[in-house]
Amino acid sequence: MINVFRGEAVVRRTGGDRTEDAFKRLLEDVEEHYEEYTFSDAVSFMGMSEAYFSRYFKAMTGTTFSQYLNYVRTDAAVRCLQEGRGMTMTEISEACGFSTIRNFNRIFKELTGHSPSRLPEGFVLNDPFSERSEQAFRPTLLGCELIESCEG
Repeated sequence: MINVFRGEAVVRRTGGDRTEDAFKRLLEDVEEHYEEYTFSDAVSFMGMSEAYFSRYFKAMTGTTFSQYLNYVRTDAAVRCLQEGRGMTMTEISEACGFSTIRNFNRIFKELTGHSPSRLPEGFVLNDPFSERSEQAFRPTLLGCELIESCEG
């Protein structure tokens, strides 16, 4: 039976997987509404149990949802600081969705290597999620390669 498939051309699927499409929309939604987004919101958006969503998110991104959300919020805080909006650190932390100023300072320093008040001019936060390739959304294909058929 395998020989039947060996001679067949490989066809790329065009419909896309609904779960993967929903996941991509979730990431866009988080980036647009990071200020008030919660883990529960993400679970509801995806229609999964909390445990399954946690495993799915980690498999798809290599990080946890809370780490991803902290990155998005910190990136927004960096932009606020660089634009010089005249906001206090507390106002920036609240505007970016951090629950407390202490939490904001800790996460900001952890991700940037700097305290918010000492952020270097022109600082750019390294984006570990910027190179989301098609393969990044197909974790089962990582490390696999297509073997061309040999016609005899």
